[in-house]
Amino acid sequence: MQKGIEEGRSSVEKTMRNQFKSYLLNYVATLKQQYKTTNKDIINRYIAFVEVNNEYITPRVDQAAKKELLDEVQKGNVGVTKEVLIIEEFRAVFSIYKMLLNHPQNTSKQIELQKEKMYERAEKLGATELFEDILAEHRLVKLDETNYIRYLQEIVSVLDSEDARAFINELTNDIVECMLVDSVMEPYEKEIMQNIANTFSNLLDTNRQKLTAF
Repeated sequence: MQKGIEEGRSSVEKTMRNQFKSYLLNYVATLKQQYKTTNKDIINRYIAFVEVNNEYITPRVDQAAKKELLDEVQKGNVGVTKEVLIIEEFRAVFSIYKMLLNHPQNTSKQIELQKEKMYERAEKLGATELFEDILAEHRLVKLDETNYIRYLQEIVSVLDSEDARAFINELTNDIVECMLVDSVMEPYEKEIMQNIANTFSNLLDTNRQKLTAF
């Protein structure tokens, strides 16, 4: 009888071990699949961001190097982290800042005040060095007051709906704050905000829609 009990116990223990082993294997497989999917999403978004930024804001002298980097990423030779992706998103935000600063109707006083506000925002994002690099870049780029809407549309197309909403709302809030540093919104500034509001009305929340109604 004792032998039967021991055999039964051994059988139960073996079954439990097998079940636990099966659970661990399934858990590890799930983690691997989640990582693979997440990593793939980050890589695809990074590639799309770099391609858009390469077209509009990357200086021509640097575009070839960026394309070579993308080739290596697509081959799997270079890894992409979420932090690297965020840098491309910051480049997009700061380039819109620069577009405003470089607007032909912007006065030197407005530029000075706006730049201070933008620098504050860059500090909060922990990206002052990147912001300074973009401002210091004087080589010809395509992004200006004539095509910023198309650029933003391409950026939004790269993002999922939740991220696109956050991107446009935060950018709108930043730009409005910069425009109002002198307590006045000039006609060309109103036009910029109205164009953004009209184009991305489905993404702007109520508070941001009010910000554009000057």
